[in-house]
Amino acid sequence: MSSQKYPLGEARRKFGIEQGFNASNAPVPNFVNGVQIAGSNLTTGELSLIDGVTAGTETASKAVSLDTDRLFDGGRISRKIYSIAAVSSDLAATTATAFSNGTVTIPAAFLEAGDTLRFRAVVRVKSVDGTDSFQVLVKYAGATIYDTTALASAVTTDFFVFDGAITTRTAHASTGTAYASVNMTFNIATSPGVAPNTHAQSNLSSLANAASHTLVVQGAFGGAGNTAVLEQFDVYHN
Repeated sequence: MSSQKYPLGEARRKFGIEQGFNASNAPVPNFVNGVQIAGSNLTTGELSLIDGVTAGTETASKAVSLDTDRLFDGGRISRKIYSIAAVSSDLAATTATAFSNGTVTIPAAFLEAGDTLRFRAVVRVKSVDGTDSFQVLVKYAGATIYDTTALASAVTTDFFVFDGAITTRTAHASTGTAYASVNMTFNIATSPGVAPNTHAQSNLSSLANAASHTLVVQGAFGGAGNTAVLEQFDVYHN
C-alpha cells in the first residue's frame, strides 16, 4: 500500500488546516489563526500574524505583513500596528485636542503581561501669530504620560520628537497595570523653560482588560491664529 506525500503547505491547503504554523511557497487562503510564512525565499517571503488586529483597530481576522527590518526586538516578534499615511490636518486648538490622525485604539484583551507598545511621534509647529505658547501631550488609556507644559513663544522652526514605551505588567484583570516611559527631544528656537532632552515615566493602573484603550497625541496653543501638524506617528507591538 503506497501513500502520497505532500509538502507541508500543500497538505494544509488540501486538507483545510486553518491554524497553528504554516510554511510554504504560497499562503493558505483559509488560514485564520497562528503564524504563516509564505514566499519563494527568505528574502522575498512574507511573515504574517493572523490575530484580528491591523493598523491599531479591532477587525476581522487579517494577515499583518511584517517589515523584516524590524521583525525581532529583544528576541520577540515586533511588528508595526499603526502608521500615519500622511501629515495630519492643521491643528489650531487652544485647548488640548488630538491631531486628526493622532489616535490609535488598542483592542480589548490584545495586550498580555510583558507586552510592550513602542511609539515615535513627531510634532511640528507650522505657523504662528504673535508669541503664543504651545503645548504637546501624549496620553494612554486617558492618563497623561507626557506633557511638555505650555512652552513660551512657539515659532515655525519648532519640532518635537517623542519616543516612548508602554509595558504591560498585569493585563488579565479589571485592575490591569502598565509602566510608561517617554523621552522627548526637540529643536526649539526660543527658550522653552525645559531641558532640550526630557524624560517622563508613569505607573498606570485600572486598565480594564475587557476594554479598549487609546494612545493619543494632542496639541494646544495659548492663543488663536497658530497651527501645528503631526508629521510622524508609528506604533509597534512586541
